[in-house]
Parts: sequence; structure tokens; C-alpha cells
Amino acid sequence: MIRSGDHNAATIQATNVNPENLSHPIPCLEMARCWLLIARAIGGVPNLSPDERERASNSALQNARKAAQAAQKKGLFNDPNQVRFFHSEKDFEPIWDLVARIPK
Repeated sequence: MIRSGDHNAATIQATNVNPENLSHPIPCLEMARCWLLIARAIGGVPNLSPDERERASNSALQNARKAAQAAQKKGLFNDPNQVRFFHSEKDFEPIWDLVARIPK
């Protein structure tokens, strides 16, 4: 939905998914990616005031962080390859600080 330009529908859909209720960490991480895409899209919405865009974007970033933390609680990032994947994906850049990088 985000990639097609419908950030409102994407936000409504994402709000209905609680990452804590997902049984596997990968969907939680994908929810984090969705929220990050929403945050990025909201930053460019012209019909919102700058304050509204900032608040909505910050809220989406907080939701992305919660989803990534849910993935971490479910066992993601215990493997160095998972950590490397996380830090190689540019979508996750705003929340890379959640997981320490593995030295090369």
C-alpha cells in the first residue's frame, strides 16, 4: 500500500497488527519495515502541516522500533547472519541502533 502511495490505508492496516501476537520473529521484522516505509512516506505528504508530519512520522518510527523489539524477543538477532542482514537492509537504517553491529 505504501509503495502504491496510499499511506493512510497502510497505516490503518499496520495499526491492526500487533507484533507481539505474531508467532515468528520474521513477520515482526517485516512489520518494522512497513512502519519505516510509512514513516518515510508521511514525511512527504503535502496536505499535512510540518508538525503533523513530524508527529505522524515519529509515531511510525516508534511502532517500527516496537515491532523490531518484538522480533528480538522472539529470538531474532541471536545469529550473526541475522544481524548482518538487518544492517545490510537500508529500510531498517532508522532503527539500526536497536542491534549492535557484528565486527567484520
